[in-house]
Amino acid sequence: SCDCGCSSTNSCGKCTSCKSCPPSDPCSGVSCGSNAYCSGGSCYCNSGYEGNASSGCTAVSKDPCKGVSCSGGKVCSNGSCVCPSGKKECNGSCISSSECCGGCPSGKKCSNGTCVTDHTHSYSCPSGSQASSCSSSQVQTGTPSKVCSCGATSGTCYTCRAKTCEEQGYRYACNNTGYVGKGSPCDGKYKECDCAPGYQWLPTYPGSREQTCQIPDKTCSDSGYYGGSSCSSWSGYSFERCASEYGQMGSSCNAAGNVGSGSCDVDSWRRCCHQCSGSGT
Repeated sequence: SCDCGCSSTNSCGKCTSCKSCPPSDPCSGVSCGSNAYCSGGSCYCNSGYEGNASSGCTAVSKDPCKGVSCSGGKVCSNGSCVCPSGKKECNGSCISSSECCGGCPSGKKCSNGTCVTDHTHSYSCPSGSQASSCSSSQVQTGTPSKVCSCGATSGTCYTCRAKTCEEQGYRYACNNTGYVGKGSPCDGKYKECDCAPGYQWLPTYPGSREQTCQIPDKTCSDSGYYGGSSCSSWSGYSFERCASEYGQMGSSCNAAGNVGSGSCDVDSWRRCCHQCSGSGT
């Protein structure tokens, strides 16, 4: 007997050949997951999907760097390994953009990532300037460049001058003989101005910060400063503070030689002066 039927018989009606049975379906009874199909008895993910086809497939990730592993300090960008910002590739690794890959030959030096001629000359500040910035007691007047013996310039130098009494925010008087500067009240403080060339500082009151500029070796005694008669041959002014610890000076400030007619209030500054001149008074 034929399993799939007879294909031919003889005159007596007896089967002489059998029909070929069709092949069985290998996917018959096979169950695949979502977004998957069966072929040859096995499950496969549909195009554009990935994962386990038997349990279910998911859409392929759109991240081009997924699964990409970089080395040598490189990072993945759009699926490719590249050096990060500020770096460049050198023999498969990343180095700083300011470095020269492989170094520089003799007579050259690396400058911002490029090999340039190595100058052996040194740079220095022009005369009258300094390499460091001006101090708090100075005023910057210029910023000349450092000069190389080869003629090139590079870097910054500073020209400075000393601050004046006014720029330092002090109260002072500079309009008298031997003084340099301009008098002006500032911030309620007192600071002496610089002496002019040929003058030196001398105190005008024992234990006081006040000073006066005087030509060396020409002195005036304390009594001569404040209206007495012991003056040598010189000209200048002295200063005294009208304050409680010195005793209030009164309405005229000084009995003789005073300048101005107002009174000196306690703890206020006033010029209480006697000008000494000639060979004495």
